[in-house]
Amino acid sequence: LSLTGSLPVWLKLSQNLQVLDLSWNRLSGSLPEWLGNFQHLFYLDLSNNSFQGSIPPQLFGLSALMHEDKNASSLQPVKGDFAVKHQPNSPYLDYTQPTALPPSIYLSHNHLTGSIPPEVGNLKMLVNLDLSSNNLTGSIPETLSDARVLEFLDVSENNLTGLIPQTLTLLTFLSVFNASYNNLLGAIPQGNQFSTFTNTSYEGNPGLCGNPLSSACKESRQPVIAIPTQSTYVHSGKARRNAILTITIPVVFLLATLMVISFLWSFCQRNMVYRGQYGSRKTEVPGNLSEALNLPIDLFHSHGKLTVADLLRATNNFDTANIVGCGGFGLVYRADLGNGSKLAIKKLTGDCGQMEREFTAEVEALSKAQHKNLVSLQGHFSVGSDRLLIYSYMENGSLDYWLHE
Repeated sequence: LSLTGSLPVWLKLSQNLQVLDLSWNRLSGSLPEWLGNFQHLFYLDLSNNSFQGSIPPQLFGLSALMHEDKNASSLQPVKGDFAVKHQPNSPYLDYTQPTALPPSIYLSHNHLTGSIPPEVGNLKMLVNLDLSSNNLTGSIPETLSDARVLEFLDVSENNLTGLIPQTLTLLTFLSVFNASYNNLLGAIPQGNQFSTFTNTSYEGNPGLCGNPLSSACKESRQPVIAIPTQSTYVHSGKARRNAILTITIPVVFLLATLMVISFLWSFCQRNMVYRGQYGSRKTEVPGNLSEALNLPIDLFHSHGKLTVADLLRATNNFDTANIVGCGGFGLVYRADLGNGSKLAIKKLTGDCGQMEREFTAEVEALSKAQHKNLVSLQGHFSVGSDRLLIYSYMENGSLDYWLHE
């Protein structure tokens, strides 16, 4: 389409509107406040237009994005496929029914100005938020961390300033984060999903520092200068002796503690096998799966005693015939256990550093996150350069398959 002009006022009369996609047009003008009045609107795509002005705070008051819409099932099915495209070089995604669309707001590639309203944190059901390629200013609001099911957040190519809020690490479902090409500064948040993002998420911000960027953060501690008073000199001799003792005793204690810890660590590394950690009396630490057949798998829920050898048998040594899907950073295999139950095993591959960050983030996030639409993490295992994630097996395949195949 090549629609021009502003959003028609008659649209606000469509109170049952649930999906509004006017992307890839030449629409202009400001975003009206009445966009936030739709009770059932959960998918809004106004990207790739020429809208101007600020983002109205009312937009982040959409009821269907603040809590689950009980009337979503009344949405009429679309005749034929419903195609969605967000980037010029990305393929179209076909949806057979609009209820499968993720709750989203796409406002990218416009001429929007002003700051990001803090009311964005009200959207508890929002999954995708794309505000990239605009002229937004101000800081990234800390309230974004309240949108707890957010999976996609893109604020790149704006004029945002200030710090990236550390509270964003609370977004344990966040799989895509892009804040590149702004004027952000300070330390990049660490932990949870932020351990998986690469430097492309932050490039174009000379003021940012810390992992995964090559520029380390510098401590800005000011020296403390003690100004002597008259009473300082009255008891100087006794005070000096007490000060020496006060400093010396903790330092000696700290050094002794470090020596004991170092000795115990070294001892444990040499004698780990006698505590059963490696299941044999070999002093060598296993370097891969084939050398760790007797090692137990870390399981969160009871599946009996499970070892690496059990998993290799259950997946037929990770045979291609057992592949059931392709996840982030690896293939997913079906594991047929001896007791008749099944598990899904993701075997991570790729760049060692990135793979380790992905493994750590998934274990930290999914072991704590519980969601009715999220497959549960049953356990994990790591040895050498091998990383395994164990999930519940879903007989009917993935949601991605049913949406796009």
